[in-house]
Amino acid sequence: MTPRTVPSNPSRGFTLIELVVVVAIIVLLVGMTVSVGVNVVEKSEVRQTQNIIQLLDTAVQEWELAADRKLSYGMDGQGHSFADPRATYDVQSSSPHVLMLPDLLATVSGSPAAKRIIASIDPDRVYRFDTTAPMPRWLGGDDPDDPDGRALNASLFYGTGTYNDGQPLSGLLTVFDAWGNPLRVVHPGVVVPIAYSGSSGYTIDTDGTLRTDNENVYGVAMSRQICFVSAGPDGKFGDVSEPPDTRLFKQTLDNIYSYRLVQYEEDEDEPVWTGPDFIAPDPEARP
Repeated sequence: MTPRTVPSNPSRGFTLIELVVVVAIIVLLVGMTVSVGVNVVEKSEVRQTQNIIQLLDTAVQEWELAADRKLSYGMDGQGHSFADPRATYDVQSSSPHVLMLPDLLATVSGSPAAKRIIASIDPDRVYRFDTTAPMPRWLGGDDPDDPDGRALNASLFYGTGTYNDGQPLSGLLTVFDAWGNPLRVVHPGVVVPIAYSGSSGYTIDTDGTLRTDNENVYGVAMSRQICFVSAGPDGKFGDVSEPPDTRLFKQTLDNIYSYRLVQYEEDEDEPVWTGPDFIAPDPEARP
């Protein structure tokens, strides 16, 4: 009997379907890896920004401790009926908002302790103005979504090399968040005497200060405490006074604050918290 010969089984290649399945799995794994990586990076940038904001907040507290008073915000010679026309303020409300943080840093640097804290901020996040150099892009005031109505004026100040009645702009500092955008600061307004608290034409907040234009846009400061704000990953500050379903309001949802600002709905006395949950202790719990 002749033995049966079993043919050898040559190695078989992948079918087209198998190749497609393998490629799909690889693409899915790569997508998951990239998604996780982006999320980790974004959380790291949020933490970096929170740390920078905390340093700035601590610097202000050191200045106020040394001065035994709060930083003041207003316009020298401002004509409110309750304000002394001779009064002067630490930060000028007439400045474009992008220049208010440099104005504040120039003031608080007068405290040696505050100056040391500012100097501890990562140098890559600190910008020193030099009006002999080309104007930085972020100072141009050409963003149609910028909530600062005087944003364009910042570029005019840069052209003259001065701001606030002739003070030199060169040498001032500002600070960037982890996404390379300048931080901003929200000040409570001037303190309103009780005798004027019922005056028409003014919005007086629960801490006894005059509501400012910036507070309408970014949220209302609490307990006469200034608040630092980052525009977050999208680089857009937005406007909390806009309806929730609008583009400008949605831009506020990733903003990062040194503490949670509030928004008062029209005809309502109860505040609504603005900003994400990961920011901040209640300002009234602050030391």
